[in-house]
Amino acid sequence: MINDGVRFEWPQLQYRMDVRLFQLTQDYVTPEYTVSAGNFTDGATVPGILEPYVNKFDRHLPAAIVHDWMYTHGIGTKKEADDLFERNLWRCHYAYGFPADKIAPMVLAVRTFGKGNFYKKVSI
Repeated sequence: MINDGVRFEWPQLQYRMDVRLFQLTQDYVTPEYTVSAGNFTDGATVPGILEPYVNKFDRHLPAAIVHDWMYTHGIGTKKEADDLFERNLWRCHYAYGFPADKIAPMVLAVRTFGKGNFYKKVSI
């Protein structure tokens, strides 16, 4: 993918021990969406067998936050969420050095196994 010049700001997060998740402490603004402060993320949802290959929290975290939010709230379609995840992983590659060789397997995993709440639409 060609570098589109978009640079993510790193999200402001705090770890919540009571729920064992990270929570956004301020709105996370991307070119496509704004993820509201208060939303939670588990980082990349990685099957146990792939954990040695992909960390839950790494330089791909901005892409995972937007993808989690779209899946959780049924924003757009699954295809749109997965396409944006791929675009954002490439943005993380260019902005933060996320390894390019991990992008295709991660995208394949969400396209194949990802499940979201796309059957019920919510207002944002």
